[in-house]
Amino acid sequence: MHKAIREALCNTLSNADYYGTRGIVIKKYKDRIEFSNPGSMRTSIEEAFEGGSTDPRNETILKIFSLIKIAERAGTGIQTIINATKLYGYRKPKMEENFNPDRTKLIIYLNSQIMPSVSEDIYYSYMQPQDDLSYDEQKAFVFIKVKKEITRQDLEKYLGCKRTKCNNILKSLVEKGFIKKIDLGKNSKYITT
Repeated sequence: MHKAIREALCNTLSNADYYGTRGIVIKKYKDRIEFSNPGSMRTSIEEAFEGGSTDPRNETILKIFSLIKIAERAGTGIQTIINATKLYGYRKPKMEENFNPDRTKLIIYLNSQIMPSVSEDIYYSYMQPQDDLSYDEQKAFVFIKVKKEITRQDLEKYLGCKRTKCNNILKSLVEKGFIKKIDLGKNSKYITT
């Protein structure tokens, strides 16, 4: 997430129209950070989210960031942000463009679309990226931690995946020592260790 926030700041500074009104505004809320700069987009929002194309308004600022290894000039900035939010299970970032005056706003959400009913502190305390867990395994582990015990069917509903995939996720979590299986035949339950 640090890299994603840094990338958003670089994009905001290198794409701002410094002759526009109201300057650069960055607001941090409990559930999101908003990066807003004067000036409209020079590519479409769809192109920005697809990545691969770049047309910075302030080429010199971007070159400075590139020389000090803070940004790349490959048009992959938004993808970096999307990948980071996906890893943490956060909602997809949103980009807005307003006119009169021209302004561009990037919103990076810092809350989960996965478990909206779970309080933020509980979610953040459990959702720490683990090198040895896949993204789905991390989501399943947090779900089990919060719910205390689940069945495979609970996980299927939560993740929206098929039986075989859920079985594989649960089996992997058991093998890696993150959870325990309480064998009750068809109604086996899973708890954290």
